[in-house]
Amino acid sequence: MKNIISCSTFPYHRHTLDRALQGVSEAGYEYVELVAVAPLPPWHPYGIMDVAPPEKLSDSDISILKKKISDYGLQVSSISGHVDLYGETPELSDLALWALKKRIVLAKGLGASIVNTYSFWGKTEEQVNRFYGSMKDVAKCCAANNITVAVEPIGVAGEHLLKMMNRIKSRYVGVNYDPACQRMFLGLEFNLKDDLAKIANHVVHFHVCDHIKGNAFYNPAVGDGVIDFKALFDTLKEVDYKGPYSVEVEFDQVGLEPLETIDQAVKKSREYVEAIL
Repeated sequence: MKNIISCSTFPYHRHTLDRALQGVSEAGYEYVELVAVAPLPPWHPYGIMDVAPPEKLSDSDISILKKKISDYGLQVSSISGHVDLYGETPELSDLALWALKKRIVLAKGLGASIVNTYSFWGKTEEQVNRFYGSMKDVAKCCAANNITVAVEPIGVAGEHLLKMMNRIKSRYVGVNYDPACQRMFLGLEFNLKDDLAKIANHVVHFHVCDHIKGNAFYNPAVGDGVIDFKALFDTLKEVDYKGPYSVEVEFDQVGLEPLETIDQAVKKSREYVEAIL
């Protein structure tokens, strides 16, 4: 069975959902990763991105949304539902947990199998304990809905992610590996292939996100940057990775580029990924 190749709605976040789905579909994808990042701290540098806020969607709304996506010839592979379960305060942590559970239920309603979220380092022991306590609740919610939550490392190296997975110990919690994030937060000389190999058995989702400009947020069309995706794909093949390869494109001024530029980038990315997989 071939791996799914999907595309995030991220580069279209300043445009309508219909335009995002149109762009992804016309670029030749059959699957889409919906960005439904909860409007909670920490704020993303490009602002709030939530094309499908589950807090505002009834069951009927979710069915209508699923049909809309299907009408574009697409299926939802995953939900980008990032929240910070560490939280600066217990109240923020509880709110993040509530928001993540909403996105797990949304994923089930849309036929997706994975919800991605953040993996930061807690600043205090209290925050770390809150995170692991929340992950127990997350795993139970995932089990009830048959959804997997994938933690995306934001500057958390593979050996530490492995310890995290071993402590959580749930078949419903895995890793969303994003090589561009690792390079941006852990350094331009960081060995991505070695890092991925340490955690590959726990990877359930892979962001195909390239990187080109120092440590800044600049992620061009896949293949236009410096990341050796062939080496990373080979590492995942060694562990018989079955999850999605989800293309994620960001620019210096994400969403402000002409639509033609965004469309070309997501199409070029798909062609590149298909050629080297």
